[in-house]
Amino acid sequence: MTTYLRSIEPPLPEDIHTILPGDAHLGAPNRSGALLEVLRSLPEHCKIIILGDFFDSHHMHRLKKTDLEVIEHLKEKEVEYILGNHDRFIEAANINASLKEITKNWNIHNSHLTLKIEDTKYYFEHGDRFDSWSTKFKFISVVGSRLYTLFKIVDGEKQRMASTVKRKSKKWLKTSQKVMYGMVSTAKEHEAHFAIAGHTHLPIETTLNNVRYLNVGSFDSHQSSFVSINTKGRPTLHYASTWKRPRTKRSSL
Repeated sequence: MTTYLRSIEPPLPEDIHTILPGDAHLGAPNRSGALLEVLRSLPEHCKIIILGDFFDSHHMHRLKKTDLEVIEHLKEKEVEYILGNHDRFIEAANINASLKEITKNWNIHNSHLTLKIEDTKYYFEHGDRFDSWSTKFKFISVVGSRLYTLFKIVDGEKQRMASTVKRKSKKWLKTSQKVMYGMVSTAKEHEAHFAIAGHTHLPIETTLNNVRYLNVGSFDSHQSSFVSINTKGRPTLHYASTWKRPRTKRSSL
């Protein structure tokens, strides 16, 4: 078995309750090998909440071996799935029959999800609705997304150019701040202690207006990231370092 995952820092908690991966963009160039190893390391009881953009609607024909292995691993599990701007096609009645079979055991959430662990309340959402470029200028957003994917395809193994482009563009558009403020405001409306989002691909952990905000980051860059929550309701932001990124091959899914 090929090993893609080099390390997880900090290590997964022994009393893990929930894991929150997001923005894997299966089909586009990504780090699904590392994601697969993270998922395989979880205990059977661990709850899985996917924070959107797990699939990439523009590249479903390019699913590679590790993408398919991730899908196969999750197919029979009960997954809470919050839709993002790249995977809302899952809601369509005419989606690919194979994909419909894959997601049949999943609970699909169109907007958000709340969860209470012990006395701690969480608010989860993908976060794209707080990004004006994603909601008001969809055509430009799609063009930008495809250009970013092109960068990832031609970039080297370490994905330095693609990661820089993503980071600089999100900073220029102030996407991270918009998502953070929107998530914190909405979490307070739901009387939640924590707000966790995806969308930006930039991992963040901070406190604003007495709400702890975390962004899970993504599994599409040289340093992937995700969030876990333990049985006491305490979240941890993890970084998953990888040895290499698998090559993309076309899929019939």
